[in-house]
Amino acid sequence: MEEGIPEHEYVFTIRPYNSYLAEALIESDYVIKKGRVYVHNADDYLVESGKPLIPMFVRELVLPEGSGVQDIRFTGFYRSYWWVKPVVLPWDEYYEEGPEGFSGRYPEDKYWYRTSTLLDGRTLVRVYVPGVTYSSGRTRVLKRGRLSVEYESPVEVMVNTRDIKLGQAEKIRVKVSNGGDEALPGTLWVWVGGEEYSRPLEVGAGETARDVFTFTPGEAGDYQVKALFDAGVSSGPRYSDFGVYKPCKWPWERLPFWLRRFLWSWRDRCCDPAEGLSDIPLQ
Repeated sequence: MEEGIPEHEYVFTIRPYNSYLAEALIESDYVIKKGRVYVHNADDYLVESGKPLIPMFVRELVLPEGSGVQDIRFTGFYRSYWWVKPVVLPWDEYYEEGPEGFSGRYPEDKYWYRTSTLLDGRTLVRVYVPGVTYSSGRTRVLKRGRLSVEYESPVEVMVNTRDIKLGQAEKIRVKVSNGGDEALPGTLWVWVGGEEYSRPLEVGAGETARDVFTFTPGEAGDYQVKALFDAGVSSGPRYSDFGVYKPCKWPWERLPFWLRRFLWSWRDRCCDPAEGLSDIPLQ
């Protein structure tokens, strides 16, 4: 596998007894063309001589020092094809060639993971999910799935944002949980839109501290927040994405009331906030 895996957003949930649950979604963007599967948003590829070329989804999660992984699960939804042919990699010329063609199931596992300790004591969890599985003439292609990582940690930081209109200020809500039996003084760092913020923060023993940072974007678009709590034992970074869209300029007041009510009721299902439809006045 290759390095350089892009960062993906996780949703964090606090559980009892210093336990946390991090969840990430995987959506496969693939097409079937001329009997082949092409996964456009694969993070990497599994390469083995005499085996099919497998597009892979890779998710990474960095846990604070002193953390321990309790459980990792992946639930996927697949679609089967019978007329898709795998791209089998040729045998390496420096090794003895094996049988031609491919038979059996590959890869054998639906997912697997590795953990490693970083230089600063934090734990890197890397999960590998095959986007395609070949088995006895049948090809299973991952459509979407949910990855869940349950772990224990003495400290954790979480960040939350929401989509806003251009001209509004984004309230970046950050909370830090301390599962230890002593107070934890440190520094809370936030990065967004090229700006850097930091504040001293002390989290009491067994408590959760909250703070809010304000950021006013200068233009519409997509933004990402990165938050880190440094208290000798680093926690994070954690990420949260939000969008900034232009205010609606359409003359909704000229539409009949029944049509405005219909659009207002269905705006979350049929409309893109970037089009300004979230500003439809009901009255």
